[in-house]
Amino acid sequence: MRKLLPLVLVAAGATALFAWTVLERNGNGSDDRASPMAFAPADSPFLFGLVEPLPDDLAGRWLDRMDPLVPVYAAQLRRAAELTTAAGDAPAVVPKLLTALATELDGKSARAALAGAGMAPGGRVALYGLGLVPVLRWELADVDAFHAFVARMEQRTGETLPTAKVREQAYWRLPIADVPLQAIAAVVDSHLVLSAAPLDAEAAALQALLGLQRPDPSVLDSDSIDALVERFGYHRSLVGYFDSGRFVTALTTAPTPLEQSFLGALEITKPSYSEVCIEELKALALNWPRASVGYTALDATRMDVRAVLETAPEIAADLMALRAPMPAAAAVDSDTLFNVGISLNLDALPALVNKRAGAIATAPYACESLAWLNSGAAQAQAGLGNPALYTVAPVFRGFHAILEEFALDAQMQPTAVAGALVIGSPNPRSLVAMAATVLPQLATLELKPDGAVKPLELPPLPNLPSIPAWVAMTDQLLGVGFGTGADARLPGYLQSDPEHQPLLLMGYSGRMYETLADIILQGAAAQQDPQLREEMERQATLMREVYAAWIEHASMRIEFTEHGVEMLQDMRTR
Repeated sequence: MRKLLPLVLVAAGATALFAWTVLERNGNGSDDRASPMAFAPADSPFLFGLVEPLPDDLAGRWLDRMDPLVPVYAAQLRRAAELTTAAGDAPAVVPKLLTALATELDGKSARAALAGAGMAPGGRVALYGLGLVPVLRWELADVDAFHAFVARMEQRTGETLPTAKVREQAYWRLPIADVPLQAIAAVVDSHLVLSAAPLDAEAAALQALLGLQRPDPSVLDSDSIDALVERFGYHRSLVGYFDSGRFVTALTTAPTPLEQSFLGALEITKPSYSEVCIEELKALALNWPRASVGYTALDATRMDVRAVLETAPEIAADLMALRAPMPAAAAVDSDTLFNVGISLNLDALPALVNKRAGAIATAPYACESLAWLNSGAAQAQAGLGNPALYTVAPVFRGFHAILEEFALDAQMQPTAVAGALVIGSPNPRSLVAMAATVLPQLATLELKPDGAVKPLELPPLPNLPSIPAWVAMTDQLLGVGFGTGADARLPGYLQSDPEHQPLLLMGYSGRMYETLADIILQGAAAQQDPQLREEMERQATLMREVYAAWIEHASMRIEFTEHGVEMLQDMRTR
């Protein structure tokens, strides 16, 4: 099984490349047979792609935002080439290629750079699995321009990419170090296709990877995408999924000719699973059937993403018992510098662990490959014996740390700090009593659950200025505000929306990038290495001119819902 790791890494790398690429392109046609998705089999275990095109003006707006990044990327490519050469552990062509790519970017806008490679905004794209083998496929805007781009790379590096043919289709091939595989790339009609293949792959395998033989049916012939769009409200411009059931099927059935080609090259045999293993793997797939992701809102000033890890309804109900209101969620707005919070009903945790781990202990997995679940369940039950859990659970339902202001001087010492820490508790009086063992001042304040704000003397901290602080308590919250004006803000923090119950909440405003830019510039001023100082200054400029200028506010939250586990990311842009 360990020899399958290179394939997993190829899939992960292709996914990362796709994630960056898809934000910079849009589709310009709706011909299903010409769509990259038309080459994805209906039973693909995973698929990510553009279902419908993004508007040209929106794609162009995003792309124009990338202009300040182009010289940054060029400099980083050159720096990477230097480091690769110094390390001496990569093929000689690698630093040459990095330098050639940097030269390609010099003096160009993001639009011009993509156009020079034949990839101006206008191509649909799909990443999918032929069984477990990843294939990345996208439309080229200009096939001739792409070939000219490859020719320039060859000229600048002094290297010619090795080529071959299958059924009169030419493709490039590049061996992958340490494994008997090769990366393959081809321009098939108007599509650029990237994948991996054994060094001695048979013609049938290559034809399947390059899409010379279309799948029947394809994912566009099924209702998989439409069902996701309807169920989770995904925008049809981008939808992706990983299907556990299909993955288990691909893992446990006899190898296809394509799989056999890979397995033979790696000199391994596809694992043979017993009937018991197959049934238990299928049961797991039913409990955790699918992960999916997609945009839920997309326009010039808004970009919202939803990702869902689906579970069986009973598991979802158990997880929802862990929900608790997020403290001070209503106090966060688009100008809040940074905030992070966790909310969790710890009282419900022992029952959930005992139920799930106890079920495994009563009927342990018989499949040897799933033995780790048996040991994990035993460890989880043993962890319930930790007395700290039963000490904290009655007084803790979560916390929310909010930073409104933060600044450093030239000596990297804080000059402005303001914000709050709010703790959710069903028994805040007991929480205050516990905290008084660390801050004895609390015991003298005679706090009551009436929201009254009282000054709190904080102990001095090394290298930090004296920071004014205040404390207040309600029947469900304990809050400490710090920094100038925190006494006026603290009552607004002492609120919770009973319906707002994320497990994790995190957010930041565009001002955060300005703050980081200031910190980096101050560090750069003290940097003796001129090259490193230049790189730090470049990063600071990037944060200020790109991210701070573009992002108004971004947030992310993880929630337990009736669907399972969801991650929702909201971004507002200027």
